[in-house]
Amino acid sequence: DPNHESVFLHADGFVWRESAELFGSVVARMREQWAAPLGVRCIEYHTYRPGGALLDPDHRDVGSVLTLSALLVDPDDLDGGEFMTWEDGSAVVHDLECGDAVIFRSERVHNVAVVLE
Repeated sequence: DPNHESVFLHADGFVWRESAELFGSVVARMREQWAAPLGVRCIEYHTYRPGGALLDPDHRDVGSVLTLSALLVDPDDLDGGEFMTWEDGSAVVHDLECGDAVIFRSERVHNVAVVLE
């Protein structure tokens, strides 16, 4: 999809070099809150342009235990692009503000609605 771009920030240790303090804080907090020993499998930065979306009805983050999705733009600057998970076959739209995040079990189906503008 030319309107949806992903960059893998964990590749070649990029996130550790560029944001060691922030990333270390996130990992420490994660390990404090969960009984199971967890690590970070991947860090993806997604960009959606008008027409872009993630609407795969079976999209899950296979190979992970937990997923954290954060909104890094002002939602007032977008039309569409809502983050959603699914419960009992129905979409649950998460009303996020810039800087808000949702953490959920990675096997849960999740999508991003079409960005209209």
